Amino acid sequence: MSIHHYSESKSIQSVQNQPANLLQLARNRISQQVEWQQQHNLPALVSQPKKYQVYAQTLMDALQAVSQQEDGLIYTMQSLPADYSALISQMHKYASEDIALQAPTLEVFARSQGDEITNRLLFVLIKQFTESVNIKHTLTLLQTLEMVSLVQVEFRDLSMTDVLLCLRNTKSGKYGQLYESFDFVKLGEFLRKYRQEKETVREQKHKDLKHVQSSILYDIVSNLDKAPEEFREPFQSLSAQKIAQNLSEEQDTNSATTNRPEIGVDLDEIWADIDKPTPKIRRPKPLTESENRQRIMAELTPYLDQMKNKEYEFYLQYYETSKQPELVEWLSAEWKKRQEKSKTKAS
Repeated sequence: MSIHHYSESKSIQSVQNQPANLLQLARNRISQQVEWQQQHNLPALVSQPKKYQVYAQTLMDALQAVSQQEDGLIYTMQSLPADYSALISQMHKYASEDIALQAPTLEVFARSQGDEITNRLLFVLIKQFTESVNIKHTLTLLQTLEMVSLVQVEFRDLSMTDVLLCLRNTKSGKYGQLYESFDFVKLGEFLRKYRQEKETVREQKHKDLKHVQSSILYDIVSNLDKAPEEFREPFQSLSAQKIAQNLSEEQDTNSATTNRPEIGVDLDEIWADIDKPTPKIRRPKPLTESENRQRIMAELTPYLDQMKNKEYEFYLQYYETSKQPELVEWLSAEWKKRQEKSKTKAS
């Protein structure tokens, strides 16, 4: 999650103290996405998860723009700047359980983005919460920082979105009254309640998926008498109940972490080793990162001469967001060449 540095990062650093600046920046990004979709004859809709991502990304960009020497803007501020609070309020609005189920854990996030940005994000989430609820004793800077450490140590299996949803649930009174106080014990208690709820939701989704798949298979087998003879023959010795039961048992086995193959493993070779029939057509191996970049470059190159500024900015922002610096560097260089070539022709 990053921003278009040559245009937007400067605006963040220069006008951070203006209350509506970051919120307006996020809204502009959403508007640009809608406009780009309209230009390409796509539905002019931005999904709830995408809106959440834009607001979260904008907050993260703002925090990253503050240098280590300017930590006073974050860790020693008396109150959270209005634009920070506005972005977090929008994140509360669009966050959902489905987004949280797919979000990286704090442990993974910290390895990817760094401990400092993780600390800053947790700090502003907790600070915005404590400033928006009615508590008698305001938390000190040290207490807030200790809460950040508590979350990272004790709840590293949760994600940043999980923390946000837990605080939203707490604010709505789902976990009980605060009684004008909020401390480490209550935060830990609420996060544990949230974690249990999340596990229950995950288990229910798994059961629902198995039920749907088993029901479909049961319906198929139960109606085999209406199918052509050549289709019924392979199923004659099997009952619908047995097939559905086997499917359920196989799904339970495959869902176990220890039975999941590592990413990049050639499943065809594994099947051959355990005497299972090898498919007639072997599945292609996934592209490496380098091969995938070359494919993208080959697809984009013929289109660059007709590409408009907004399309270029969209692609550039997309590759920055997906952490592909090689593509960002290549696209910037190719765009610059074409811009200089156009100027030369015009002169």
